[in-house]
Amino acid sequence: MIDELKNIHDAEKTNENTGESKNNQVVKRSRQCTKNKKSYEESLKEYNKYVITQNVEQERYESLVKEFEELLNKRKAIDNELDAKSGEIITSAKKLGYFKKLNHKV
Repeated sequence: MIDELKNIHDAEKTNENTGESKNNQVVKRSRQCTKNKKSYEESLKEYNKYVITQNVEQERYESLVKEFEELLNKRKAIDNELDAKSGEIITSAKKLGYFKKLNHKV
């Protein structure tokens, strides 16, 4: 409360020193507050754009990682199938004697 009285007293002194009326001071302060509010609102909009972009990018990243992991799992399954088929081919080739023929040629 004492600070408020001091501020009012200082404002009155300022008015006396500059020769401005209290009304002009109030109008100037009001305009400054309006500018500050607009500046704050613009900053807040920019910040919100960043946050929204950040959230969208985070969701995209998580989606890409999930897709990659799914593809990697499919690849592992395919590799396992290829290994199994390769083993079957080798077993069949041995039964047919293809490896013996190759060994004789060398």
